[in-house]
Parts: sequence; C-alpha cells; structure tokens
Amino acid sequence: MKKSAVSLTIVALLVALSTATVFGYPIGPTLLAGQTARAGHVRITGNADSLTVEFRMVRGWCLEKTHVHVGLSLDDFPQNKGGAIPGKFDYKADHDCARGFTHNIPLQDGWYGNAVFIATHAVVTGPDGQRETGWAVNCGNLEGGQFPGRNWSAYIVFPANAWD
Repeated sequence: MKKSAVSLTIVALLVALSTATVFGYPIGPTLLAGQTARAGHVRITGNADSLTVEFRMVRGWCLEKTHVHVGLSLDDFPQNKGGAIPGKFDYKADHDCARGFTHNIPLQDGWYGNAVFIATHAVVTGPDGQRETGWAVNCGNLEGGQFPGRNWSAYIVFPANAWD
C-alpha cells in the first residue's frame, strides 16, 4: 500500500513539474479547441539563442495549421478591434493532420530574460472529424489571458524566470 501511495505521489509530482513555471523549466499550457475541448498541449522553452514552441496533440486530435507570435506587450500583436489575427502572426506552418510540430523561433532584442507574451493558435481536427480553432491557455481556461476583442483569441506569458 505504501509503495502505491509513493508511486502516485511521484507521478503527480512529475506531471506537475512538466507544466510548471520554475526557474529554467518549460511551461506547458493547454491547447483548448473550440473553447472547451482539451486538444493538446503547447510546451514552451527559451534560452539565449531561441524560443521553442512545441505543439503536442492528445489522442484523436491532429494539427492542420499552427501560428505563433511573440511580443513584449500586447501592442506587438496583429489585431483587429482587440482580437488577435493568427493569419498575420510571424511564425506559421501548414500540416497534414500532424500529431505534433515545433516552431524554433530566433530571439529578438529584449526577449531574453524578460517576460514575453506568446499567442499560439492552431487549426485542429477532432476525433469526430470536426474542425476547430485552438489557442494555448494557462491552467486550461481562458481567464487572465484573453485579448480584449470579440473573438476568443488568447495569449500566455512566458515569465522572466523561465529562461534557461
């Protein structure tokens, strides 16, 4: 009984650390599709050379398009009436129902060691063939990271202490 309790504690700790923001560790927001479905995760890491944004889908979901934009403030993002415009993001790729994809983004002046805003958007296909739009959100919900416009575009903050 003690072994299984210890094993569960270790597994819970590893899961928590895999998505935590700790000095030099990656952050892992949820990729939310259609505002409610957990379609995957986005793992973000940064070092003195680049920022890496890795999309990973859960079973039954796949990527059709990915878009990423990074800025020091929300004013750095292409927007229309306060909503982000993913088609105008700096980094984008098309996919053929991929289970994952990684964008390696060269650092821009002022990013390293500072908190940066990151919007990660995807067009995804779900288990029943439905096509949805998805955004990376902290803690699996939209609170605290949504652009002010009418669409449900979202961003996360990569904190200063998360850089390697």
